[in-house]
Amino acid sequence: MPAPAPTVDAPKPRAAGGELLAPAEAAASVVVGTITALRQLDAQGWAASFAVERALVGGVKPPLHLRIAWEELAPSRAVRFANGERVLLALEALPNGSLWTQRFPKRDALVVANRGEAFSRETDDASISALARYLALPQAEHSSARGAAALAELARRADSQLALEALARLGALPALAAKLGEPGRAALAALLADRARGDELRAAALGVAGRRKLLALAPEARKLAAAGSPLAPFAIEALGAMGALSRAEVQRLAASRDPATRAAVLRGAPGALEAGRLAALAKSDSAGGVRAAALEALVTREGARAADAAVEALFDADADVQAAALRALPAFPAEAALLLHARVFGARANDTAAIKPALAGLSLLGRPGHAVLSDIEQTHPNEELQRLARFLLGRDPAH
Repeated sequence: MPAPAPTVDAPKPRAAGGELLAPAEAAASVVVGTITALRQLDAQGWAASFAVERALVGGVKPPLHLRIAWEELAPSRAVRFANGERVLLALEALPNGSLWTQRFPKRDALVVANRGEAFSRETDDASISALARYLALPQAEHSSARGAAALAELARRADSQLALEALARLGALPALAAKLGEPGRAALAALLADRARGDELRAAALGVAGRRKLLALAPEARKLAAAGSPLAPFAIEALGAMGALSRAEVQRLAASRDPATRAAVLRGAPGALEAGRLAALAKSDSAGGVRAAALEALVTREGARAADAAVEALFDADADVQAAALRALPAFPAEAALLLHARVFGARANDTAAIKPALAGLSLLGRPGHAVLSDIEQTHPNEELQRLARFLLGRDPAH
């Protein structure tokens, strides 16, 4: 009988790197270079020499070797760096804890920022140059028109993760539409037109354009809204959010055979359809995603007048519709609590599964919901629902 083949353990995964842009803005030093002299200090602490090739922040003048440190807290992962590896790092001063003082009595090292996650091993020269231009701006200008243009260029040029961070930062700038200017608009337009940049990144750019009403990007969004484009739903939603769709266009898109198109226009232009049409779509559209989008649009348009529709959606068979209802109900707690009370006590007492969604909704309604849960706990004939209400009220943690 042949001996069993030896098993080979799969290599441990390494940390991939996390948020970089925000740590880089606050870092003592941002550098590109090569890891050398890697060594383990203790159970979790690691150190290496870092041969600086380029400094973006911190006044370091290459060639220079920095001493860097970090912690590996997950035993299931391999050490994040390797000798000879080229990486981009954001570095900060050593923490003040006694453990770090034991590791470096002379305080002669910098730690990788963001708890060891502020690094990238995938960053190319175009990303580095775009990041350098942004970080070269005075901190006070990061939210200015110059900062907006630099962020847009970073989104256009950087690797995907850093570009997504730049878009998130750009999307949070106050008065973005006024600040963006032609250089920033051109950078974002080029990003939207560049198929090589990937759908996730371009969809994120459309999201920023829509939420921040960047009408200057409407021509690019219209090109992507054409039938057949994988980005068409994102583009339609962005155009609706910008206010760039006519009422006739909204009507046409809301009647599309494509569920993604119907949902997109409802999310982007929630106020463009009449309340009756939205209520009908929320109740009877064939696609759960469209019913959810219609309910959200109805709540945005009608507020508490949409309480009946939101309660009804709580019992929809589709999880997305239920989730939309749970998000909507806290906007009108008193009205929702009354409707759910009637639903719970008006249903067949033994139909536990059918009633349970009501208790989930009640748990989100604050005092009005808790009052109904107390009533269920004390008077409902279904003992399982009594126990569930008691649990939701925090009185039976072992349920």
